[in-house]
Amino acid sequence: MEIGNKIKVFAPATVANVACGFDILGFAIDKPGDELIMEITAEKGVVIVDIEGDGGVLPRDPFKNSATVAIMDYLNFINADFGCKVWIKKMMPSGSGLGSSAASAVAGVFAINMLCEEKLTRAEMLPFLLNAEKAACDAAIADNVAASLFGGFILVRSYEPLDVLQIPVPEELYCAVINPHIIVLTKDAREILPKEISLGKSLRQSANVGGIIVGLLRGDYDLIGRSLVDYIAEPYRSSLIPGFYEMKNAAIAAGALGGSISGSGPSVFALCKGKETALKAGDAMKAVMDKMGLGADVYVSKVNSVKFQKCCRLGRELKYLIRSVIESDLEEILALYKLVSNNIGGLARTNDEINANYIEQIYSKSRKNGLQFIIKDNLNGHKIIAEIHGYKLEPKVFSHVLSEITLIVHPNYQGKGLGKDIFQHFLNDIQKNRLDIIRVELIARESNQKAIELYQKLGFTIEGKMKNRIKNLNNSFEADIMMAWFREEN
Repeated sequence: MEIGNKIKVFAPATVANVACGFDILGFAIDKPGDELIMEITAEKGVVIVDIEGDGGVLPRDPFKNSATVAIMDYLNFINADFGCKVWIKKMMPSGSGLGSSAASAVAGVFAINMLCEEKLTRAEMLPFLLNAEKAACDAAIADNVAASLFGGFILVRSYEPLDVLQIPVPEELYCAVINPHIIVLTKDAREILPKEISLGKSLRQSANVGGIIVGLLRGDYDLIGRSLVDYIAEPYRSSLIPGFYEMKNAAIAAGALGGSISGSGPSVFALCKGKETALKAGDAMKAVMDKMGLGADVYVSKVNSVKFQKCCRLGRELKYLIRSVIESDLEEILALYKLVSNNIGGLARTNDEINANYIEQIYSKSRKNGLQFIIKDNLNGHKIIAEIHGYKLEPKVFSHVLSEITLIVHPNYQGKGLGKDIFQHFLNDIQKNRLDIIRVELIARESNQKAIELYQKLGFTIEGKMKNRIKNLNNSFEADIMMAWFREEN
């Protein structure tokens, strides 16, 4: 552990409950979210240097702030002989129903784990986050923190013992969220709920939870919509949100599958098939708020499978950012691919074979059953300077294999170790979080000895040679070298 190491982390907002899944279902969205900068110090303890964007309402006492409570639990758990100081940037208000306290806590514990060389898995960090939620809103609930930590759609199957499951999401599932400019405190929203419900309501609610999970797994959008019915919280919490049913009905009339209250409210979400419908649903809900004279912010995104955005440290500057790819990156990734393809041997595809459809297919396949990361240069226009991706092949017999690996680095940034950085991050994510992947395989041109040596340093072994597989532009032939990396057994 090096004193002075710094990192910046973004953790996304979340939609919890998802109508029928009170305290057990949640998913992450692209924005808003919280940012946290952390610096390691020689002195033990955690210090909050500054909090931006909260209007001065959040506690600066590290024993009361959700972010620092989680960080202190982590440091105590590993018996750390050092401390840290943090800067928190709130980009959503407290009491929004979008997991504000959860995002701060997740950013904090993820940051310290990265600076500690990922000592713990995401599952092992969850108990610290439950304690943080307990400190923030007097309820140790996992739906928000788990969704923000893991990304995607999650189910809290059990609290004792804690068991969180990730659920695949259909490709065209989008969410529109409206955050009215009012505050509903989680404690108040929980107090308004009944202490008991009837057996009939419990049965109907449980059936809808099963329905939404089956709908997600099958990609059955109609079933997802039919299952977005809440018999437990919505009938009571809706009274705390002006115009709730008008917004919900307006979204459905605009084509949404269904919707409900996000977490404790006042935010309202609507799940939709396709981005265009989600945009219309968001506009329809906003029109209701406008008519009532209430301000509101609208966010539209896919269910966010992006876990985090993290900055790598060079010296003491937050210079390079490694994060998962989002849809808005694709145009810039296309430009990078075209640039790299101009170099002989830079890519197997030639410049004319690289187009928007090709890049979109990479993104879609990686999002569905693989991984895709980029590096951005924070000090030079935040431009994308490297990309790596891989995804599984279709036959089920290869469900444990990640293939089609491609790594590219901007020509002006080659030789700086960035290829190794992003590939190591790629493999670390697999080792820590993708237990379904046992084997990662790639092929490299025999002439590209520099790349082959890099892959060997990362743990790949040579498995064979495919003679005359590559036909170069000058009509010469060369071999492809087959290489593989295997998950380490814990």
